[in-house]
Amino acid sequence: MICNKKILIISGNLIKHKYFVIYIVKRYQNCAVIFEKYPKDIRKNYTDNNSDIVKKHFQDVQQTDKKLLQNKIQLNKKYINKKTLLKINKGELNSRLCLSKINKFKPDLIVLCATSIIKGKLYKDYKGKIINFHAGLSQYFRGAGCNVWAIYYNKLDRIGATIHFINRNIDSGNIITQGIPKITKNDNSHTIGIKVAKVGSKLVIKVIDHYLKNNKIPSSNQKNFKSIKLCKKKDFNEKIVLKINQLIVEGIVIKHLNLPKKIKLINNLE
Repeated sequence: MICNKKILIISGNLIKHKYFVIYIVKRYQNCAVIFEKYPKDIRKNYTDNNSDIVKKHFQDVQQTDKKLLQNKIQLNKKYINKKTLLKINKGELNSRLCLSKINKFKPDLIVLCATSIIKGKLYKDYKGKIINFHAGLSQYFRGAGCNVWAIYYNKLDRIGATIHFINRNIDSGNIITQGIPKITKNDNSHTIGIKVAKVGSKLVIKVIDHYLKNNKIPSSNQKNFKSIKLCKKKDFNEKIVLKINQLIVEGIVIKHLNLPKKIKLINNLE
């Protein structure tokens, strides 16, 4: 789609993140990307726990992503390289170099996916122009690995994606729209993660299209729900992994499919 607005995607560089980037960038001609590199051992980005059980969990995440998404990444590798402004390491997102590149591109809208927290001058200069794809329903789960924690708490109806404006707090900015994946009986935490990435990609397209058509993005304040859980990286350990795996084996997904859906999604685009 040809447009006179400049869209900048700032994203992690894992396979799921690259799928998201491809989905967005190929739709809009006036679009560019900054990738934030994750550690080679992606576990280190989510937890300090180095037990064999936790290591295997993240190895399985990567293997599932590679199996289901890698082909699309390879087919679009050259195109993404062409659209990439900068590749940065963790901790460099708010650096002068990164801000300089962003200012030179002059984006009208910045879209985040799985990045470090925006702060300092970058936040100040682009406040109100930065939206985030949060892999979770943020009125229930905020932080890291939210949809995995939803399984742990036996709240599969609260698995989903939220597109929201950023503020100075974690995943608590004004909500634009939300969506949920279609879960099937054969799903597990890894395949659900991929489905959420696909849902989030489609939602961001809807948000950008609305912005290009109306020159604004409607949103609503997040209510201070008592049920909000902040999912912290330090709390993720082998006990969590073992319980999630046990719940999957015991048929938590099938039980979820047989329950009535009571969660009300927030959508300000309609």
